[in-house]
Amino acid sequence: MIKTRISKNISCISCSAKHLCLGKDLTSPSFSHLDQLIKNVKLVAKKDHIYHMNHPLTSLYAVHQGSCKEYWIDENGNECITNFYFPGDIIGIESVSKQKYMFYTTALEDMELCIIPINDFLESMHAFPEILKRFLAITNQKMQHDHSTRTGITANEKVSDFLLNIARRMHERNPGEKEICLTMSQVDIANFLGIAAETINRIFNTLKRKKIIKLKSKKFEVLNIAELQKLGRLDYTKIY
Repeated sequence: MIKTRISKNISCISCSAKHLCLGKDLTSPSFSHLDQLIKNVKLVAKKDHIYHMNHPLTSLYAVHQGSCKEYWIDENGNECITNFYFPGDIIGIESVSKQKYMFYTTALEDMELCIIPINDFLESMHAFPEILKRFLAITNQKMQHDHSTRTGITANEKVSDFLLNIARRMHERNPGEKEICLTMSQVDIANFLGIAAETINRIFNTLKRKKIIKLKSKKFEVLNIAELQKLGRLDYTKIY
Protein backbone atom coordinates (compact mmCIF):
# COMPACT_ATOMS: atom_id res chain seq x y z
CA MET A 1 0.00 0.00 0.00
CA ILE A 2 1.30 3.44 -0.95
CA LYS A 3 0.46 6.58 1.04
CA THR A 4 1.76 10.12 0.74
CA ARG A 5 4.26 11.15 3.39
CA ILE A 6 2.07 14.17 4.13
CA SER A 7 -0.90 11.93 4.96
CA LYS A 8 1.30 9.93 7.36
CA ASN A 9 2.88 13.08 8.82
CA ILE A 10 6.35 11.89 7.82
CA SER A 11 9.19 14.17 6.80
CA CYS A 12 12.98 14.02 6.81
CA ILE A 13 13.25 16.88 9.28
CA SER A 14 11.02 15.23 11.89
CA CYS A 15 12.34 11.67 11.44
CA SER A 16 13.95 10.18 14.55
CA ALA A 17 16.44 8.27 12.36
CA LYS A 18 17.52 11.25 10.21
CA HIS A 19 21.02 11.15 11.77
CA LEU A 20 21.50 7.73 10.15
CA CYS A 21 19.77 8.32 6.83
CA LEU A 22 20.41 10.27 3.62
CA GLY A 23 19.77 13.70 5.12
CA LYS A 24 22.64 13.58 7.62
CA ASP A 25 25.06 16.53 7.33
CA LEU A 26 23.26 18.04 4.33
CA THR A 27 22.96 21.82 4.12
CA SER A 28 19.52 23.38 3.81
CA PRO A 29 19.16 23.43 -0.03
CA SER A 30 20.18 19.78 -0.42
CA PHE A 31 18.12 18.66 2.58
CA SER A 32 15.01 20.50 1.33
CA HIS A 33 15.41 19.00 -2.14
CA LEU A 34 15.72 15.50 -0.69
CA ASP A 35 12.67 16.00 1.52
CA GLN A 36 10.62 17.13 -1.49
CA LEU A 37 11.91 14.28 -3.67
CA ILE A 38 10.63 11.61 -1.28
CA LYS A 39 6.87 12.05 -1.62
CA ASN A 40 5.44 8.65 -0.75
CA VAL A 41 5.70 5.93 1.86
CA LYS A 42 5.16 2.22 1.30
CA LEU A 43 3.29 0.28 4.00
CA VAL A 44 4.31 -3.37 4.13
CA ALA A 45 2.66 -5.94 6.38
CA LYS A 46 4.67 -8.49 8.35
CA LYS A 47 5.92 -11.35 6.13
CA ASP A 48 5.11 -9.50 2.90
CA HIS A 49 7.79 -8.75 0.31
CA ILE A 50 9.12 -5.24 -0.25
CA TYR A 51 10.63 -6.26 -3.60
CA HIS A 52 11.67 -9.41 -5.43
CA MET A 53 15.04 -10.49 -6.80
CA ASN A 54 15.67 -9.69 -10.48
CA HIS A 55 12.72 -7.31 -10.72
CA PRO A 56 13.57 -3.92 -12.28
CA LEU A 57 14.99 -1.41 -9.81
CA THR A 58 12.42 1.38 -9.51
CA SER A 59 13.18 2.74 -6.05
CA LEU A 60 15.46 2.60 -3.08
CA TYR A 61 13.75 2.50 0.32
CA ALA A 62 14.60 4.24 3.57
CA VAL A 63 13.28 2.33 6.57
CA HIS A 64 11.14 4.70 8.62
CA GLN A 65 9.57 2.13 10.90
CA GLY A 66 9.96 -1.61 11.37
CA SER A 67 12.59 -4.10 10.20
CA CYS A 68 13.15 -6.56 7.38
CA LYS A 69 15.43 -9.33 6.18
CA GLU A 70 17.26 -9.62 2.87
CA TYR A 71 17.92 -12.99 1.22
CA TRP A 72 18.45 -15.00 -1.95
CA ILE A 73 17.41 -18.55 -2.90
CA ASP A 74 20.06 -21.18 -3.60
CA GLU A 75 19.90 -23.93 -6.23
CA ASN A 76 18.13 -26.24 -3.77
CA GLY A 77 15.40 -23.70 -3.03
CA ASN A 78 16.80 -22.78 0.38
CA GLU A 79 16.57 -19.24 1.74
CA CYS A 80 19.98 -17.66 2.40
CA ILE A 81 19.74 -14.55 4.58
CA THR A 82 22.29 -11.83 3.85
CA ASN A 83 21.20 -8.88 5.99
CA PHE A 84 18.75 -7.28 8.40
CA TYR A 85 17.62 -3.65 8.17
CA PHE A 86 16.25 -1.21 10.73
CA PRO A 87 15.01 2.43 10.85
CA GLY A 88 17.44 4.77 9.12
CA ASP A 89 18.85 2.07 6.84
CA ILE A 90 18.62 2.34 3.04
CA ILE A 91 17.72 -0.87 1.23
CA GLY A 92 18.45 -1.66 -2.41
CA ILE A 93 21.82 0.14 -2.56
CA GLU A 94 23.71 -2.82 -4.02
CA SER A 95 21.19 -3.00 -6.89
CA VAL A 96 21.84 0.47 -8.33
CA SER A 97 24.61 -0.53 -10.75
CA LYS A 98 22.65 -3.43 -12.27
CA GLN A 99 19.30 -1.60 -12.30
CA LYS A 100 17.54 -4.67 -10.91
CA TYR A 101 17.08 -5.92 -7.38
CA MET A 102 19.80 -8.37 -6.38
CA PHE A 103 17.91 -9.86 -3.41
CA TYR A 104 14.48 -10.47 -1.97
CA THR A 105 13.40 -8.46 1.07
CA THR A 106 10.64 -9.46 3.49
CA ALA A 107 9.16 -7.50 6.40
CA LEU A 108 9.84 -9.00 9.85
CA GLU A 109 7.09 -6.78 11.26
CA ASP A 110 4.72 -4.16 9.89
CA MET A 111 6.84 -1.54 8.14
CA GLU A 112 6.80 2.00 6.79
CA LEU A 113 9.35 2.70 4.04
CA CYS A 114 10.07 6.05 2.43
CA ILE A 115 10.15 5.55 -1.34
CA ILE A 116 13.18 7.08 -3.10
CA PRO A 117 12.48 7.04 -6.88
CA ILE A 118 15.75 5.86 -8.39
CA ASN A 119 15.77 8.01 -11.56
CA ASP A 120 14.94 11.21 -9.69
CA PHE A 121 17.48 10.31 -7.04
CA LEU A 122 20.26 9.76 -9.57
CA GLU A 123 19.50 13.16 -11.10
CA SER A 124 19.62 14.71 -7.62
CA MET A 125 23.10 13.34 -7.05
CA HIS A 126 24.25 15.14 -10.19
CA ALA A 127 22.59 18.40 -9.16
CA PHE A 128 23.56 18.25 -5.48
CA PRO A 129 27.08 16.89 -4.84
CA GLU A 130 26.31 16.76 -1.10
CA ILE A 131 23.65 14.12 -1.74
CA LEU A 132 26.11 12.10 -3.84
CA LYS A 133 28.75 12.39 -1.09
CA ARG A 134 26.26 11.22 1.55
CA PHE A 135 25.11 8.31 -0.62
CA LEU A 136 28.72 7.19 -1.12
CA ALA A 137 29.32 7.42 2.64
CA ILE A 138 26.26 5.23 3.31
CA THR A 139 27.43 2.74 0.66
CA ASN A 140 30.87 2.57 2.28
CA GLN A 141 29.38 2.11 5.74
CA LYS A 142 27.19 -0.70 4.44
CA MET A 143 30.20 -2.48 2.91
CA GLN A 144 32.11 -2.20 6.20
CA HIS A 145 29.10 -3.43 8.17
CA ASP A 146 28.48 -6.36 5.82
CA HIS A 147 32.14 -7.38 6.17
CA SER A 148 32.23 -7.00 9.96
CA THR A 149 29.27 -9.34 10.49
CA ARG A 150 31.22 -12.15 8.82
CA THR A 151 34.50 -12.06 10.77
CA GLY A 152 33.61 -14.65 13.42
CA ILE A 153 34.92 -18.19 12.99
CA THR A 154 33.48 -20.17 15.90
CA ALA A 155 29.78 -20.29 16.74
CA ASN A 156 30.40 -18.39 20.00
CA GLU A 157 32.22 -15.62 18.13
CA LYS A 158 29.49 -15.34 15.51
CA VAL A 159 26.64 -15.17 18.02
CA SER A 160 28.46 -12.75 20.33
CA ASP A 161 29.32 -10.40 17.48
CA PHE A 162 25.77 -10.62 16.15
CA LEU A 163 24.28 -9.59 19.50
CA LEU A 164 26.82 -6.79 19.92
CA ASN A 165 26.17 -5.58 16.38
CA ILE A 166 22.41 -5.47 16.96
CA ALA A 167 22.97 -3.73 20.32
CA ARG A 168 25.18 -1.10 18.67
CA ARG A 169 22.69 -0.46 15.88
CA MET A 170 19.76 -0.17 18.28
CA HIS A 171 21.79 2.14 20.54
CA GLU A 172 22.35 4.42 17.54
CA ARG A 173 18.59 4.63 17.12
CA ASN A 174 17.48 4.70 20.78
CA PRO A 175 20.46 5.61 23.01
CA GLY A 176 18.50 5.30 26.25
CA GLU A 177 16.87 1.98 25.46
CA LYS A 178 18.60 -1.03 27.05
CA GLU A 179 16.10 -3.75 26.18
CA ILE A 180 16.24 -4.76 22.51
CA CYS A 181 13.63 -6.68 20.54
CA LEU A 182 14.95 -9.37 18.21
CA THR A 183 12.38 -9.12 15.42
CA MET A 184 14.04 -11.98 13.57
CA SER A 185 13.60 -15.61 14.69
CA GLN A 186 16.39 -17.81 16.01
CA VAL A 187 16.03 -19.80 12.77
CA ASP A 188 16.69 -16.58 10.81
CA ILE A 189 19.70 -15.76 12.99
CA ALA A 190 21.07 -19.28 12.48
CA ASN A 191 20.56 -18.97 8.73
CA PHE A 192 22.32 -15.60 8.65
CA LEU A 193 25.28 -16.82 10.72
CA GLY A 194 25.54 -20.20 9.01
CA ILE A 195 25.12 -22.33 12.14
CA ALA A 196 22.38 -24.61 13.49
CA ALA A 197 19.34 -23.16 15.24
CA GLU A 198 19.98 -25.56 18.13
CA THR A 199 23.44 -24.01 18.54
CA ILE A 200 21.93 -20.51 18.67
CA ASN A 201 19.53 -21.62 21.40
CA ARG A 202 22.33 -23.31 23.39
CA ILE A 203 24.61 -20.26 23.23
CA PHE A 204 21.75 -17.90 24.15
CA ASN A 205 20.95 -20.04 27.19
CA THR A 206 24.63 -20.15 28.22
CA LEU A 207 24.95 -16.34 27.96
CA LYS A 208 21.76 -15.98 29.95
CA ARG A 209 22.92 -18.42 32.64
CA LYS A 210 26.24 -16.55 32.99
CA LYS A 211 24.31 -13.26 33.27
CA ILE A 212 26.09 -11.83 30.23
CA ILE A 213 22.72 -11.11 28.63
CA LYS A 214 19.16 -11.00 29.86
CA LEU A 215 16.80 -12.85 27.56
CA LYS A 216 13.03 -13.04 27.77
CA SER A 217 10.96 -14.17 24.83
CA LYS A 218 12.34 -12.16 21.87
CA LYS A 219 13.83 -9.35 23.95
CA PHE A 220 17.41 -9.20 25.17
CA GLU A 221 19.67 -6.83 27.07
CA VAL A 222 23.45 -6.86 27.27
CA LEU A 223 24.28 -7.04 30.98
CA ASN A 224 28.05 -7.43 30.69
CA ILE A 225 29.37 -5.97 27.45
CA ALA A 226 33.02 -6.64 28.41
CA GLU A 227 32.40 -10.38 28.83
CA LEU A 228 30.31 -10.59 25.68
CA GLN A 229 33.01 -8.80 23.73
CA LYS A 230 35.65 -11.26 24.98
CA LEU A 231 33.67 -14.01 23.28
CA GLY A 232 33.58 -12.18 19.93
CA ARG A 233 36.12 -10.71 17.52
CA LEU A 234 34.93 -7.12 17.06
CA ASP A 235 35.41 -3.99 19.17
CA TYR A 236 32.09 -2.63 20.39
CA THR A 237 33.33 -1.03 23.62
CA LYS A 238 31.71 2.28 22.69
CA ILE A 239 28.15 0.94 22.56
CA TYR A 240 27.28 2.23 26.03
